[in-house]
Amino acid sequence: MLPLVGAQRIYLADCDDRGESPRTVEGKRSNLGFFIRWCQGQGLDYCHDIDLANLELYRSHIGHLVDRRRKKRLDIATQRNRLSAIKGFLRRLQYLRLIEHNPSEFFESPGIPRRIPRAILTEPEIELILDHVLLYGDRGIRDRAILETLYATGLRRMEVGRLTITDVDFATHVVQVNEGKGRKDRRVPIASRACHWIRRYLTDIRPQWSHEKTGPTLFLSTRGNPLTPGQLSRLGAKYIHRAGVNKPGACHVWRHSAATLMLENGAGLRQIQEMLGHASIATTQIYTHLSLGQLKAVYARTHPAARVDWDNT
Repeated sequence: MLPLVGAQRIYLADCDDRGESPRTVEGKRSNLGFFIRWCQGQGLDYCHDIDLANLELYRSHIGHLVDRRRKKRLDIATQRNRLSAIKGFLRRLQYLRLIEHNPSEFFESPGIPRRIPRAILTEPEIELILDHVLLYGDRGIRDRAILETLYATGLRRMEVGRLTITDVDFATHVVQVNEGKGRKDRRVPIASRACHWIRRYLTDIRPQWSHEKTGPTLFLSTRGNPLTPGQLSRLGAKYIHRAGVNKPGACHVWRHSAATLMLENGAGLRQIQEMLGHASIATTQIYTHLSLGQLKAVYARTHPAARVDWDNT
């Protein structure tokens, strides 16, 4: 009989051997840990103890859990992630012939609605924020370089945090993204203005903060260490607030805004997909829902029913 804890260890090692990113493996470890602890509380210690009825009970259990930070029930996306981790775990155990039957074969994860981003920064708002950053001295120069990079490239927070000083090619205006989401590499254009601010940061600021233990990471804290994801999020959000722009968001709002503005200015979905590093164009298609202003203008110009202004008749 194979204990659940032992099966988890084998499965995670297998995921690592197959080249899954450390972040993905850690996410699976966490989600499976929740499940295994629940199973142990139910007296289910071995793989053969798990059946479809148990899985349905666990679905009900997590459906009533409350996120301590948000003081709300777990959202559908979190529930789906936890249940999908179990399905992948059991499916792989069967493939490896560690279990005879997969009890999750007919177990369905909840569907997840694709959310439209809550806020998009307009071009004037972006310029206002970027100008405001320079009020903050040396940190402002670094932070201007970071925000310019987020805006110009549409990179994810973790991708910006992992950039090294050799990843930006100032001659060709291209950024090399190594091991982005899904451990995929890609090359992304970067605007000359962003290059200007990165170069200024590299020349005037980074040498002041780096020390003998500082690695090649591009963006550093004042202590010469790589910026943490939390630091980048706080940085991305605080300047929006300080500039008086009343919109929510942090690093990701710059990514969403870049993609939306490109689409409104004529970029194709395929090009935006390539730039953002989306595995599926279905993910990129969310931005077609964001250009409402452009849609209304086209509607007013082309739809026969919109030709008469009934508000003024």
